[in-house]
Amino acid sequence: MLEGSAPTILPQLVQSWIAAFQQLHPAVRVNLPPPYSAPQGSLSPTLRQFLDGGSHFALVSRDMTRADVVAYERAHRAVPRPIPVVGGAWRHFGFVDAIAVVVNEANPLRTLTLAQLDSVFSASRLRGYIQVRTWGDLGVHAWADKPVRVVGAAAWRGAEASARALVVHRNVLSVGQASGVWRDDIAAEGSEADVPDQVAADPYAIGFTGMGHLVAGIKTVALARESGGPAVDATYEDVALARYPLSRVAYLVPSRAADQPLDPVLREFVRFILSREGQRIVLDQGVMLPLRESQAAAARRLIDDSGQPDGCSPLGRH
Repeated sequence: MLEGSAPTILPQLVQSWIAAFQQLHPAVRVNLPPPYSAPQGSLSPTLRQFLDGGSHFALVSRDMTRADVVAYERAHRAVPRPIPVVGGAWRHFGFVDAIAVVVNEANPLRTLTLAQLDSVFSASRLRGYIQVRTWGDLGVHAWADKPVRVVGAAAWRGAEASARALVVHRNVLSVGQASGVWRDDIAAEGSEADVPDQVAADPYAIGFTGMGHLVAGIKTVALARESGGPAVDATYEDVALARYPLSRVAYLVPSRAADQPLDPVLREFVRFILSREGQRIVLDQGVMLPLRESQAAAARRLIDDSGQPDGCSPLGRH
């Protein structure tokens, strides 16, 4: 029997996966016991049990915290290897909704590169753009001398960054193996949940928030991965097609000791989740978004090191 854990937003989807998987493999049992708590081990007894080596897998809806990684490494003598299994929602609040960079609706700004965005939020500026202090620094010539007021710094201050701040740090501030550093010269007045109202009240403000938080008086900014490249906004289509740079995913973290293959039954369960059948269940649920085939293929490569020839299964093909 496999046993796992899940945060509050995922049990319904995971139970649907389990039911479909067990129809294919009736002799296998997969258990997902409550409670369904926050996606941090400090707040979830079942996730803490997994981190301490007491269960087979955990579903997480955010990047693992440093404390959770340390606990996993202590129990497993290995680095955790999260496997993307489902795309986040577009604007469904609380369901790993995409992250939007927002400005006041009066702001002439339409697009930013990731290098520009890095310089807005980071002290390290690893992507090489100039220091940003005025809107002129971002190419808004009509507001060349107007200050760029960054809001939402509480999202990355303190003992633990928010889930959205972790994604921005990984996808914008960090480059390769180099980890970016957040700006520390910004007043920490509110997290990303407060950003929409702060931006709506201040023409010169900018911040990031979840698409589920959008309010009147603000607009999203399209993002280009590099200068001269296409700028992609957080539309439903571009989030669903994984083209938008700040789309999010949820992960399955398997229990696996160093230099050991994945448990063969767990491996088959994850392969089912990543199959067309598994991702069709996501689509039918209608809340979160299926992985694109390129994403699913990349995720399968994370599990295909178990010693089993690709496509072969100890449980039989499905």
